[in-house]
Amino acid sequence: MKYFTLSQTLGEKGLIGYRIGPGNYSRLFDESSLQAGDVAVRFNGTDLTTASGMNLILQRLSATSAINLTVQRGNQFHDIYISL
Repeated sequence: MKYFTLSQTLGEKGLIGYRIGPGNYSRLFDESSLQAGDVAVRFNGTDLTTASGMNLILQRLSATSAINLTVQRGNQFHDIYISL
């Protein structure tokens, strides 16, 4: 993805989400309230704690003009809206 890097994050019970970082166009990342190390757990309403969640996102991403992310930062969850 040109806006973000995503890498699977596993816990004791399996997939807990995707660690998010800046992509090639890091300006969008820097201007959002995202922080390096945030773990994305929901993307536009799709659960990212299942293997099928990322497949759905990749199929729909090209038609997306805005992203609603729920990220886990430490022990807290934050909802973040990003307009592309």
